[in-house]
Amino acid sequence: MVCEKDYAGSGGTSTGSGGYNTEVCDYYLVTVYDHSTNGTKNVWYTYISEENCRIVWIAEQAAAGTTTCPSGTGDGEIPVIEPNNELIDALVALLLENPDLLLNIPCEELAKWLEIAQHAVPQQVQDKISYLDKKFGGYSLLTLPNANGYTVNMDYFSVTVSQLPTGLTAESLLSKIRTDLNRFVNTDISSFSPSREVNTGFDEMALWLSNNPVGAVLSIEIPADDGSVICSDFSRRHWRFSTIKSPWDYDHPVSGTREFGFTQNQNGTWTFYTRGVDRFTQLATSEAIAWMVGLGDKFKDPDSLWSSLQSGISSYVNNNGGQANVNNPEIWRPSWKSVKDVLMGNKPISDLGCK
Repeated sequence: MVCEKDYAGSGGTSTGSGGYNTEVCDYYLVTVYDHSTNGTKNVWYTYISEENCRIVWIAEQAAAGTTTCPSGTGDGEIPVIEPNNELIDALVALLLENPDLLLNIPCEELAKWLEIAQHAVPQQVQDKISYLDKKFGGYSLLTLPNANGYTVNMDYFSVTVSQLPTGLTAESLLSKIRTDLNRFVNTDISSFSPSREVNTGFDEMALWLSNNPVGAVLSIEIPADDGSVICSDFSRRHWRFSTIKSPWDYDHPVSGTREFGFTQNQNGTWTFYTRGVDRFTQLATSEAIAWMVGLGDKFKDPDSLWSSLQSGISSYVNNNGGQANVNNPEIWRPSWKSVKDVLMGNKPISDLGCK
């Protein structure tokens, strides 16, 4: 592998002593930091995808062999020196020990999102979108593979319910969440409506509130960037939204699938959740630059929305004779290029080199 070196000289972009050295090796831009803390030698590795020029993984490797996340990249905080062959060898050894480090997601975690990522929109939903596009124009499904985001968002926000609200079953609680969704989320972030500006020729409100809402089109009011979805799957235990382009909301900000549902646990409790897999539909240059340098995170508002759903479910349960606790969210955002074949079912997870 041939690498090009760009040496900044003493000080470089850091206020500490020494300089830094950057090596561009095919897919990853690798910067290796070497510093000592209380006599313990540590090595920090920063991996940056050449495809999108943003950090995808940072780790601190101490002499004892532990790996933790550092508080920063080192610029302005940590004295750095030019890496040498010893440090490069340490990098190679680290990757040999754990080949999936560059993925920014453990392989066992990746498996949890495969079903959602590979969700096939049923023919009846495809037929409705085709009909609407022929009649009105401007309709299409927005799929995960055809999006333009450099990263793929995989998130899971859940609430554990140890006692259901008085008079409700798990199925009826999920139905209440679905049919009164705005009651459970912060509508300052987003609000869901099957009727706002929707002129499809179908009674979308009646369909959405029915016992089989597959095919219902909803408009989501999002500050500065509205979007539309269609219900593409439904059972007593879950429903799924697939993102679409519509003539009133244009492109949804992200493309992919989101599931809402519940599972019953072995200890008799229930977990209510939303799990999503999506990518930015369009990634404007300014957004890409902000994401690269850490000045902006376009996933921030969606994260806040689904966190508000957790709070909404928990509050409703606790205020109506039940007992619920909010769980920590699970969020992974690896490079799409590194995981797309596995997520789309074209290759097994084992092909990523995971142990």
